[in-house]
Amino acid sequence: MSYGNPGQADRRRIMDEFFEVIGILIAFFAGIFLMLVMPVMAIINWRRVTGLKGEVLALRQQIANLRNAPGQEAATAPADAAAVAAEPAATMAAEATVPASAAGETTVSDAAPEREAVSLPEPEPVPEPVSEETVPEPTNAEPAIGAVAAAPSAPGRDLEGRLGGRVYGWLGGIALALAGIFLVKHSIEQGWLSPGVRVGLGILFGFVLLGVAQWMRRQSNNLTQALSAASVAVFYAAIFAGVALYDLIPPLLAFAVLAALTFAALALALRDGPFVGVVAFAGGFLTPFIVSTGSGNWPILFVYLFLLQLGALVLLKRRGWWYQAAIANGGGLLWGLLAIFDYSWGGSAFGTWSLPLFLIATSAAAIWAMQSLGGVARSQAMIWTTRTTSIAAMAVMALWLNAAGYALTDWFFALALALGHLVVARRWTGEDVPAYVANGILVLAYALWWPFAWLPAGDFIPDSPVLDRTGEMIGVGLIHGGAMLMGGWYFIFGAARPTRWAMLSALGAAFVFGAAYWQLRETSLVVSWPIVAVLLAAIHFGLAQRLDALRRAEPRYVDAFAVHCLAVSGFIALAIPMQLEATWTAIAWSLQLPIIAWVANRLDIAWLRRAIWVGIGLIVCGILWSGQIWSIRTAGDTLIFNWLLYGLGIPLLGFVVTAWQLTHTPEQKLRKALQAGAAILGFLLIALEVEHFCYNIDVRDPAYLAHGLQAVVWLVAAHLLLIIGDRRQAPVLHRAGITMAAIAALWLLVNPLFLEMPLFAPIHVGETPLLNRIGLIYGLSALLMLGLARALQQRPNLGKAASLGYPAAGGFGLFLGFVCISLWVRQMAHGGEISLMFRPVTDAELYGYSAAWTLYGIALLGLGVRLRVQALRYASAGMVLLTVLKVGLIDASDLTGLYRVASFLGLGVALIGIGLFYQRVVFRRRDAV
Repeated sequence: MSYGNPGQADRRRIMDEFFEVIGILIAFFAGIFLMLVMPVMAIINWRRVTGLKGEVLALRQQIANLRNAPGQEAATAPADAAAVAAEPAATMAAEATVPASAAGETTVSDAAPEREAVSLPEPEPVPEPVSEETVPEPTNAEPAIGAVAAAPSAPGRDLEGRLGGRVYGWLGGIALALAGIFLVKHSIEQGWLSPGVRVGLGILFGFVLLGVAQWMRRQSNNLTQALSAASVAVFYAAIFAGVALYDLIPPLLAFAVLAALTFAALALALRDGPFVGVVAFAGGFLTPFIVSTGSGNWPILFVYLFLLQLGALVLLKRRGWWYQAAIANGGGLLWGLLAIFDYSWGGSAFGTWSLPLFLIATSAAAIWAMQSLGGVARSQAMIWTTRTTSIAAMAVMALWLNAAGYALTDWFFALALALGHLVVARRWTGEDVPAYVANGILVLAYALWWPFAWLPAGDFIPDSPVLDRTGEMIGVGLIHGGAMLMGGWYFIFGAARPTRWAMLSALGAAFVFGAAYWQLRETSLVVSWPIVAVLLAAIHFGLAQRLDALRRAEPRYVDAFAVHCLAVSGFIALAIPMQLEATWTAIAWSLQLPIIAWVANRLDIAWLRRAIWVGIGLIVCGILWSGQIWSIRTAGDTLIFNWLLYGLGIPLLGFVVTAWQLTHTPEQKLRKALQAGAAILGFLLIALEVEHFCYNIDVRDPAYLAHGLQAVVWLVAAHLLLIIGDRRQAPVLHRAGITMAAIAALWLLVNPLFLEMPLFAPIHVGETPLLNRIGLIYGLSALLMLGLARALQQRPNLGKAASLGYPAAGGFGLFLGFVCISLWVRQMAHGGEISLMFRPVTDAELYGYSAAWTLYGIALLGLGVRLRVQALRYASAGMVLLTVLKVGLIDASDLTGLYRVASFLGLGVALIGIGLFYQRVVFRRRDAV
């Protein structure tokens, strides 16, 4: 095929292919610029602006302090005047010292290795302040002021410097690169030159740009950056044309040439500036696409990518260009993800060593760039870049483990990466957090490993043979967990942060143990899981013993010793539910709270006390997870002594004991939370035990009885909480008692007084008069409510709770008493079934209401006089008036015969008696007072 004079169709085809590739390149570079370069530049400028704002605020504060200093008031005005007068002269002197060749050009660059210090002339001494009468008229002030006004402002000079020194240069470099591309385009259209000559001229044009860039290096570093970057772009375009358009260069040779070009551009970036490096990285990551042959030679690609990342890390170390390192490391890891996806979708098998070795090398290089000697000062951005790279490498390794089926070879590399990072973290303290995160990622990957697989011959049939890799999983868990357990303990000695290594030893082994248990809990093993948990507890006990003497000599080991002590109790707590059942989990964990509090108080470790918050959450989750509180039928048939008693009672005791241990510690919020948690558990225990009791005895309508007894027991508990709160001076117990009483009142309103009211529902209340469910539910609740009102009246120190609770409890208690005596009357008239739907009201019943309400009013009057409570006397009067209305409106029309006579006779006698009682007792006592 002749390239000298191609036909029109061939030229059009070549042009179309060329510009299609050019469009792809432009889109690629534009995407990189928009997604990576612009955000990075925005972050850099934001940080610079933030720093400048801080400096301006500091300078303003200094000026304010100087003005407010003693003795400065008199000198402020003359000093300001002198400063204003000296400003034009200083401006003119500064402009005179700037060479003409540098006018309009910014010479300060981020990439400049050296910076010359600009010396300003010393200001003239400020003259002594002169009195106002002797100040001469300013004759030459107006020209000076005009000169100052004519000078360009600082923002204008800054904008001009950016345009002339940077933006114009960069745009010029881009224009030159496009000129080279359009030159190739024109040569193709006209058919002037052969493909080889075209590529050669493109390369020659790149060298010309590079030479001009180096020639201008001493005059303008920004223009040098732009021209150097343009030359690199032209080189990439020319070699791309030789490979993709004309097939002049073999792919392997082209790969070597492009790799050499990339690393040469990185070296050039060290000399000319970071913009050259950005172009080099863009072309470097595009190179594998340019020379791709479809063979999937991943090992060579990973070597190339690592060298590219290494170059970026060299720039990071020598110049502090963290954003280039972030782009390079991120691009390399993205190629790793592409390799994993290619392998997962049936692509080329690139072996089990190339990607893991690449990830290990990436992490090691990032650590080297940050921790080795030499280079620029470490910034926070550099630290975050390298640490994120190490963590991301471990994440990609975990994805590869999953994609490759958790092969033992890959496990070897993954363990080498994770455990090697721990060794590095022991040497350099700043690497400990990334090392812990990396090992956590590996533990998560281990937890997702399902060690059973269908054999290929089985074809996913349930009865087909299964590949069992339980032994491999146990072996990997022993290696990783044992390394963290013993390695973390060994690294404690002499470490700057021994507590972190102790937590790695305890938590690392615990998480590996938990992951293995999660996947193999249904598998029969030689040693049961509870025994393994006890063995781990014994190991931590031995490690704690070794640390005991050390922590007595050096207090900084106290926290590490405490962590191992907690690990002992923690593994024992895990062994209990494993041996029994899940319902014991919360019980076992609740036993740890007093132990944690005791160890924390004994060793005076504040963070260990705060860890109790986590324990509270775990216990609550364990109780909910057990499912026992959702259905009382699963609690067993034994009354009182069933799962409810120890499933809720033991955590309740754990909360109470732990709160008592925290009495004299600063953690008072935690103590109150434990007390509130104990009250809630007690509330649930009472409610569920009562319900369980009623449902497991042979009675009719157990729900009605259970709901009424729950309210009664809650009211009793409220009284006990008030009494205990008085003795222990604990306001939280007072609030808990009042809250429990309010819940009981609401419960009575919803259930026995509304939804389960015997007057409106077919509910059995008992056959025995007075001693039946009515007296148990309504009568006893009324007495307890009245007693609570009396207790709140006697406790004015409770404040608003007492002032509002006293009348509310008293009024509700009186109402419950009224309901009780009314239902008693109806029960005496009709027996156990008192529903209005089935039992109509009789004359005897109507008369009974009048008599009972009258007696109730008399009883309230006597009680009010006896206790000297005016509210009870008012309630008595209200009850009597209600009876009068009932007799006058209902009895007079509905009753007949002797019942009507008895109703009016009884009411009249009662009213006369009450009147005499008021005159001879109440009024005399009031007059005596």
